[in-house]
Amino acid sequence: MQSSFFSITAINVHFWRVRFSKLSRILMASSMVLLGFTIKSFPANKEARAAWVTRWTYTPGFNSSYQRAKIREIMQQLKSANFNMVLFQIRGQGDAFYKSEFEPWSQELTGILGNDPGWDPLQYAIDEARKNSLELHAWVNVYPAWEGTTPPRTTIPKHVYLAHPDWVCADYYGKRMDGNHEGYIFLSPGIPEVREYLLTVCLDITERYNIDGMHFDYIRYPANKYSYDSVSVARFNSPEGNPDNLDWASWQREQVNTYVREFYAQAMLIKPALKVSAAVIGKYDYGYTGWDGYNVLYQDGRRWMEESVMDFLAPMIYWRIGQLDPWAPFEVLLRDWVKKNSFGRHIYAGIGTYKLTADFKEISDEIDTCRSVGAPGQVHYSFTSLEEAGFWDDLKRVKYKDLANMPAMPWKDAVKPNKPLNLAAAWLTPNAIHLTWSNPVVASDGDSASYFNIYRSVSHAPLDIEDPVYLYHITPNNYPSYIDTNVDSGEIYYYWLSALDDADNESLVSSRIKADFSSAVMAANQLQPGRLVLSQNYPNPFNPKTSIRFTIPSNCANQQVSLAIYDVLGAHVKTLLNEPTPSGTYRVFWYGDDSRGKQVPSGSYFCRLKYGEERIIRRMQLIR
Repeated sequence: MQSSFFSITAINVHFWRVRFSKLSRILMASSMVLLGFTIKSFPANKEARAAWVTRWTYTPGFNSSYQRAKIREIMQQLKSANFNMVLFQIRGQGDAFYKSEFEPWSQELTGILGNDPGWDPLQYAIDEARKNSLELHAWVNVYPAWEGTTPPRTTIPKHVYLAHPDWVCADYYGKRMDGNHEGYIFLSPGIPEVREYLLTVCLDITERYNIDGMHFDYIRYPANKYSYDSVSVARFNSPEGNPDNLDWASWQREQVNTYVREFYAQAMLIKPALKVSAAVIGKYDYGYTGWDGYNVLYQDGRRWMEESVMDFLAPMIYWRIGQLDPWAPFEVLLRDWVKKNSFGRHIYAGIGTYKLTADFKEISDEIDTCRSVGAPGQVHYSFTSLEEAGFWDDLKRVKYKDLANMPAMPWKDAVKPNKPLNLAAAWLTPNAIHLTWSNPVVASDGDSASYFNIYRSVSHAPLDIEDPVYLYHITPNNYPSYIDTNVDSGEIYYYWLSALDDADNESLVSSRIKADFSSAVMAANQLQPGRLVLSQNYPNPFNPKTSIRFTIPSNCANQQVSLAIYDVLGAHVKTLLNEPTPSGTYRVFWYGDDSRGKQVPSGSYFCRLKYGEERIIRRMQLIR
């Protein structure tokens, strides 16, 4: 992540010397309306809550077992704190934390650049994010090629810094970056071959991995003294390379803009639902102060939003509310991004949590500021900082107390899915309610449900879908089943259900159902004989075992009953029961093995209960 510095203009000095007490912050927010700032409101349960997970967070020790365990821990921790998105770094300096035919494996994984770690961190992270109801966005450092004065070792494939040293940025005198006191060595955005190479790398990730988004970082020049490489200078001075006769700064910005445009256009052909985003410098265009993204680093995030080639920006506003020295008040910079630079697309404020590890109140106030100015999300830099500060419980207790969906992006898909059908509730035990339903009819755009919201109340009052207190559970997939184990047989529960598509559009809610344990017991006592019952297995999804509960009625007693497992192709996997069985309720376990005792792979399986011509089938999900 990058930071920035500049000072206040004379006209605003007096105003921003006001001490930002709680009252003054309220007055400032109110004044936004008076100044003509129109706030776009988002429902309280529609908010992006994300963290940047650096490549160093999950790779210390060069031990693959530890690395996998760390990724699991990261995803579980984010879910437990009611986050819904992770920006997971997979490319740092021309290296890969995923299987690539274009770039070598990162040395962070094994200690040696190019060594295959024997597993795929990106795919593993995707799988773990799915289990924890998190969107995963692949975080890529775009233009950095290497860091340090020692060049990379020879690998297959060859590292870009070795293969194309002529692609590196050069200063006014034509001297290429060499890693001395400059941090990353950058590739030059003004070289067309660089653009094509980076497009190939990033589109390959987009096509081969089921990521929710592509997140660009360091998508800029390293400084305004770059890049005077011979190719860029020649193109700038030629009619073909500069057909609009742009000045040098505008031409440099246009090189980065061209990459963004071309990636977005091609990525949408591959995966229209992909969310494309960038971490941008927190100060956009304040050139008179000496340092910003637009004038110094040739980064034009505003243009990307205006041209609709970016779905959200995460401006890195790593300064406090009311900060004056240097001038960088969080609330003013964020207001400008939302009001002046978003063009109806999303701004998720980058919060400098790494600077605030002893000041949770400032983090809390910055989240409040996001909500007050209409920024529908936050991204914390970084996961490690939250972890070291121990802020997980604080966030869940204070600011992320209730669940939230990712906010919908209507420019990508404005068609809501149809609502789910046939919601039903059954008490499995006095402390467990099993909800089942039918997936909705396919919507007019061909979409069905990608996941579901389950709303719950202990009151019979009408549901307010925008009140986050009612959002009880977000399913990780579109499997039409959920077991609520946080119940008490002395309470009466009311449930509603909605469907969401892969663009996070939410359907209308289903009809309300009531779950009353005393009524369920009474109904069970009145059941007529002659009905087999096969309950949904629990837990589901499961690993390594699951419980299957079924009931044999009195008129079927001592008759041949079979209970068997099949795979999705209908092939027999294992028989759990096949014998005359007395009436009663039974529970058996399946340990994810076949008839030979061999463990079966992850996937969907079917459990079939059969008596005579009567059959009941339940679908189960095994996740290794």
